Amino acid sequence: MLKDRLALPKLLTAGPKRDDVLALQPTTELPLPISLEQTSRFRLGNEGLTFLETGVAGSRWQATRDLKPGSALAVLLSKGDVTLTSIGTVTYVEGTKLLAFGHPFLLKGPAQYFLTGAFIYTTFRTLQVPFKYGAPDAVVLGTIKEDRAQGIAGVLGAEPDQVALKIRVRDRDRRSEKNFSIDLVEMADLVPSLVLSATTNALDLALNRVSGGTIKAQYTVRLVKDGTPLSIIRRDIFFEWQDIALAPSLQLAQIIANVAFNPFQRVDLKEIVVDLEFTEEPKVAEIVGVETDKESYKPGEEVKFKVVLRPFRGPTFTQEGSLKLPEDLEGETLTLRAVGGREEERRSVTSIEELVKAISESKSNGHITIEAGSVTSEVQQVEWLVKGKASKKLKLQRG
Repeated sequence: MLKDRLALPKLLTAGPKRDDVLALQPTTELPLPISLEQTSRFRLGNEGLTFLETGVAGSRWQATRDLKPGSALAVLLSKGDVTLTSIGTVTYVEGTKLLAFGHPFLLKGPAQYFLTGAFIYTTFRTLQVPFKYGAPDAVVLGTIKEDRAQGIAGVLGAEPDQVALKIRVRDRDRRSEKNFSIDLVEMADLVPSLVLSATTNALDLALNRVSGGTIKAQYTVRLVKDGTPLSIIRRDIFFEWQDIALAPSLQLAQIIANVAFNPFQRVDLKEIVVDLEFTEEPKVAEIVGVETDKESYKPGEEVKFKVVLRPFRGPTFTQEGSLKLPEDLEGETLTLRAVGGREEERRSVTSIEELVKAISESKSNGHITIEAGSVTSEVQQVEWLVKGKASKKLKLQRG
């Protein structure tokens, strides 16, 4: 039986930094293209690509839909409220088949990209790489199925397989809410990066700033294995001083990568639903002590405990729980430990079902784990990001 040990997403405590993530914007009918000064870098897999921000061609500039040699076309990795696109020229058309670009896009070989017409605002002459500046059409005309060194090839008609990404961002401080609906190409080596970029930038757009704060997140990932639906449902909490948008986005991207590259069998990603609640308040607390209802216990007895937490600039509070001691305890004392948050978890999984369960049940950053010998108990909550640890020695009674 195939076994593998998969590292579940790591706790991002160091404060992740942006590597010039592309600042995408909602696709709207724009009277003029957005400022050309808004140029940025977006790292997609191992390729460094440079993009300009633009919108979607609307009624004032009708994009070409009857594609012929010389027509402008667009290749999209995502569409909807956030688009990621490249614009080029049709080279050859034969029936429903076409060739375009005359150069690679991402050089992925077999591909599943959205194909649309495009409207060209203007062209730029440069000594290095002349390029067109335009916008994709809102109507999908077909699928790009090959991405080779000589160019790209596609078929008009059917749309490619796609993953629906729905993001809701609520700003609790300002009582505002913004929703995003985005369709991503279903390509295993691209979806994690696309999810990372779309979620990060959806947060930036909804909050209208790049800042620190606390985010409570819930992810629902729906997939299909051999016709059987499976779901990952996970809740977590994140806090950063400077840039909070990246941490939840990275964890979600890591989850998608674990599913897309699982070693067991191919699954079809269908829908990713993301619910993010933001507040500027630092909802972070440190474990400063652990208390018990008694000082001494018999093996097999139940221990009732309180974990003492000190929040940022606030009064201490407690989280309560209990655990049963093992019957076979030896020695005269036992150390009770309380540990906050989570470290990298490694579990043996033998199927996609076990992987889905492991991701759903892995500890959150708000977890409190109580350890007493070989026994553990957990306090599950996502109202506070918990750090630190504390311990207490208990006396063991005999007879």
